[in-house]
Amino acid sequence: MISRAPYFYERTPNNDDAELRGSFCVMHAEGPVPFNSTYDRPQFAPLSLCGERPLRWLWQDRIPLGKLTLIEGPPAVGKLFVALDIATRVSNGDAARERSESRGESRAREGDTVGDVVEPSESAAGPAGPEIMADSVPQNGKRHHSATRPPLPPLPQGGSDGPAATECGAPVVVLCDSWQAQDMIAPRLRKLGADPQRVVTFTHVSCTDTCQGHKHSRSIRLPLDTRMFEYILLKHRGCRLIVIDDLEQYCESPQELRRAIRVLDEVAIYHDVAIVATLQGNVRFAADGTIRDAARADDRQARCIWCVTPDPAHPGLLRLEPKRMAFCKQPEGIAFRISDAGKIVWEPLPLYEKPPTEAARRKKQEHARMLTWLTDTLGTGVVPAETIYDAGREQGFSKNKLIAAREEIGARTFKHGFGDDGAWMWTRKPDSEVTDAEVEAAYLDLADGARADAHHAPPVSRGEKTGAAKLVAEGPSSPLRNHENFGVLSEKVGKSAGTHVSRAGRKPSNVFDGLDLSQLPDLALKRSGLLRPTEPAAYDAAGEHVGNGHAGNGKPRNGYDRNGRLD
Repeated sequence: MISRAPYFYERTPNNDDAELRGSFCVMHAEGPVPFNSTYDRPQFAPLSLCGERPLRWLWQDRIPLGKLTLIEGPPAVGKLFVALDIATRVSNGDAARERSESRGESRAREGDTVGDVVEPSESAAGPAGPEIMADSVPQNGKRHHSATRPPLPPLPQGGSDGPAATECGAPVVVLCDSWQAQDMIAPRLRKLGADPQRVVTFTHVSCTDTCQGHKHSRSIRLPLDTRMFEYILLKHRGCRLIVIDDLEQYCESPQELRRAIRVLDEVAIYHDVAIVATLQGNVRFAADGTIRDAARADDRQARCIWCVTPDPAHPGLLRLEPKRMAFCKQPEGIAFRISDAGKIVWEPLPLYEKPPTEAARRKKQEHARMLTWLTDTLGTGVVPAETIYDAGREQGFSKNKLIAAREEIGARTFKHGFGDDGAWMWTRKPDSEVTDAEVEAAYLDLADGARADAHHAPPVSRGEKTGAAKLVAEGPSSPLRNHENFGVLSEKVGKSAGTHVSRAGRKPSNVFDGLDLSQLPDLALKRSGLLRPTEPAAYDAAGEHVGNGHAGNGKPRNGYDRNGRLD
């Protein structure tokens, strides 16, 4: 039924007078209401007459009573396992007995007679698993009800009305398909250790034609069939938990999904029962590892949402973390694993580590390959540094990366010989274990390779040296020659000195080749325009100075133009 305020042409003077008295006209479309308009009046109540509903928990700080809780996550990640584990603990009451035994002494000592009312606390359930309440009552021994909700009528314990809630457990209702109940729900609950007498399944709806009396069955539709929950709870007295597997499959559209979330939350409040529903969805993480909560998602009507995601840093570990807790402080998450026996093993939640990207994984694999290659190349001997650089260049490893990898694997370097005739050596052996014979053998191999390269290389003139960095390094007092990274440093200085590589891949001759170091300042001043080029002075046979053919102001003189040619 669609309701609206009357249009301006539908308004009458009586409407204005009624609004001044607090009565407002509302127009209704065709529907179950036998009239097309009503007069609605707002109702007020002082806050002193409003009762307070204490926040109670089915699972301390995680699953509240009287509210809808959504468990979201990608497909096949373990959402139903978490819901069924909670249902198992509610049905058999193991956690409730452990809770009563652990708190019995403290309650007797403090004189606490609150019963099973659980106030919100800062602590969370540990790795042993959730602590589940079998029932929840206030101080006066009666359940909390809203102002308009009548209490449920008392039913005889046991009998055809179903098992009553006892200290050993409470009934649980599971909404699922008939094939799903046989293939998934029943085997998993049996492995988890649930009490099959206290777990009932709601699989379909039986329909009867009012005219012909034909009978058929249909699947459950939400929020249409939420009216049946009161009858289900009356038939199974003391039910504290309703589990809905994949809430979206019972809704025909996103609009109905949002309506179902709102109506189920109202049902949970009215019947004072915890409703846990699973929902498929993509979970997104923020930079700090917290779960992002989209404001315009389909689940925006829910006030309690938990997410199940796989841990990227720990294979096989699943994370149960809160996405939204609109009524209390957001608690900490908890981790769990699904064992081979089909049971959930709860663990403390580790810190979130951002999953690496594809580029980062490739870089890590390449770095591991470089470390393995360098370790195998060094072995237990002594290898010249130039040999490692040449072999690493063929594998795609730069000189700087090889030097960093040498420090990572714990290798060391030393120089054999002095000056130009010396060579740097790499080894993983300590200094006390290195012999002169193996050092000399490595040096001779390097010298033989250098002579072979020089024999096959074309002759190079003395003026074809590359770059000013090499000119500086060839000075007799340069300290760069005795440094192991001399090649790397000289290449960097050479790049800043003006060397470049052509498109064809050939390195042209440098602009500073063949120059003396004393000419570098004048050349720099000429290129910057601060020093004008000068021509050598000319003298005649008598020794007198001859001008250049034009005046300083650009005007020709002595019969010559400004370029020195005759007019």
